[in-house]
Amino acid sequence: MSPEYTIAVIVEGEKFEKIAFSNIMKNFFNKRLGKTSAKVIQMPAEQNIYMLWKAMKEDNFDSDIIEVIRGSSPEAEDVLKGFSRNDFSEVYLFFDYDAHQNNLKGEQDPETVIQEMLQSFDNETENGKLFISYPMSEALRDMVKGSCRPFTGECYIQRKYTGYKNASGAEGNKSNQVKKYTFSDWCYAINAYRARLSCLTGEAKILPLSDCRKYSPGEIYAVQRKKIEENDTIAVLSAFPEFLVEYFKEGELDGLLHLTEKESIGEYLQCPV
Repeated sequence: MSPEYTIAVIVEGEKFEKIAFSNIMKNFFNKRLGKTSAKVIQMPAEQNIYMLWKAMKEDNFDSDIIEVIRGSSPEAEDVLKGFSRNDFSEVYLFFDYDAHQNNLKGEQDPETVIQEMLQSFDNETENGKLFISYPMSEALRDMVKGSCRPFTGECYIQRKYTGYKNASGAEGNKSNQVKKYTFSDWCYAINAYRARLSCLTGEAKILPLSDCRKYSPGEIYAVQRKKIEENDTIAVLSAFPEFLVEYFKEGELDGLLHLTEKESIGEYLQCPV
């Protein structure tokens, strides 16, 4: 049976993001959540998503995002063989916050560019919807059972923190094997995302999923930017649980998650709020 709808997922990384999304397909697009009729096509932003955005902006966004990706690399052309934009019901893009540091080359203020990108990629049925990981996609490995405190030892890290990828994948971190994630592991990651978002936005209690869905990627970035302006720090936050919370609407995930019994954010984070 052919899929009812096809989703395009555009990623920057060659390995981690692909592994994470393959595991998402295994655990979420199945009978458990009634998503067996969906097909996900992953494709690389060969240079980076900033360059993709820049190319589309130069054409006043008249360009077809799928055709721009198709022309970016032989791999993308091969993946998209037989597909056009009309074949995709939704387009999602995943971007590492720290990735822009080496890509803008002084052309514009990086923070302004990210804000513009979030405004341009804000609808999955049009140009696509952008999700950002802070500081990078490996933040998923810092979202584990019983606590969302990163393996770096801090809830917030310096904006230009170095060595994060190695720190999050350190030996002894059982969450570093993303390809082995079970549905329960994803539940823990989603609950950690809830706690972190609550802390970031100044909530005294952990946000329910319905309230988490009220924060768009652009709104989350606006709060992160305040932290940057105040003390040059960001909250470690993964885009993958954020995507899952938004994609699976009211009632689809809520009854399946083993929500934490700890209502206090400080108790869940194991550190002062």
